[in-house]
Amino acid sequence: MGKKFSLKEEKICDYLVTSDMKKIWQVELDLLKKFIDVCQKYNLKYFAVGGTVLGAIRHQGFIPWDDDIDVGMFREDYEKLLEVAEKEFTEPYFFQTPYNDSLFRGHAQLRNSMTSAIFPAEIKFNHNQGIFIDIFPFDEYPKKKYQYNIQRIKCMIYSKILGNYYFTNDSLKSRMFHLISVPIVKIVGFKKLYKHYEKICQKYNGKGNNLYTNLSFKYNRINRATPKETMENTILHNFENLQICIPKDYDKYLKAVYGDYHKYVIGTSSHGKIDFNVDIPYKEYLKELRKVGGKNGKKI
Repeated sequence: MGKKFSLKEEKICDYLVTSDMKKIWQVELDLLKKFIDVCQKYNLKYFAVGGTVLGAIRHQGFIPWDDDIDVGMFREDYEKLLEVAEKEFTEPYFFQTPYNDSLFRGHAQLRNSMTSAIFPAEIKFNHNQGIFIDIFPFDEYPKKKYQYNIQRIKCMIYSKILGNYYFTNDSLKSRMFHLISVPIVKIVGFKKLYKHYEKICQKYNGKGNNLYTNLSFKYNRINRATPKETMENTILHNFENLQICIPKDYDKYLKAVYGDYHKYVIGTSSHGKIDFNVDIPYKEYLKELRKVGGKNGKKI
């Protein structure tokens, strides 16, 4: 364990981190610790990714204006975690995937069911919407360009069908995708389609070009593709009151993802509009938000 985590309001990098935000962080740190404990129990490899690595190096914890934690796992370890998740993550924890809850994400989320983290677009849905951390499976890009293009197109089609089955907006394009998606999902089945989608993402594991990223989340994020050895070789580093695994060659990783990662723009790393509540379970908070039509991202 690292330093004691304080809930006291403070200024970090000229940004005021409120006590309310720190309470959200505290819930996420508890989720991260639970995740790490399970990984250690089953000898599963994980690694911090994205803004979590950046925060660890630049701030020894959260980016002051950030509100989430991201970790990755190679597909093999991710699948093993799925096998033990139901047994290991019991109330108030919930290990959420498209296989056990009604939504499409392309990755897993570990949530605290006694809290709330609700996107305005999801107020009408009943899936678990507790405060969460993201857990991404990492797959390998194919070596040849034509293979890449075929896989990309297939992933795009499946993600459009799966994503638009649940979520739509007022645009004509979104409504059209929804109308197409509904009969396909009802005929084939959501879980079956998602399983096939994951198989497409895994197709080149172990036989591609040794560049890995979270393909099932966003296929075209080629700037985040990383050599396997970069993510395999990890070190422990302070992250608030915990020690987490980050790439040993974090400088190379962060430069590839962010460029000059020592420079920053305040306020650019959060999820945006989202209703947090650390004291009210999401089921109860959803009822309140539906009565008033949402609170446009107020963090409580």
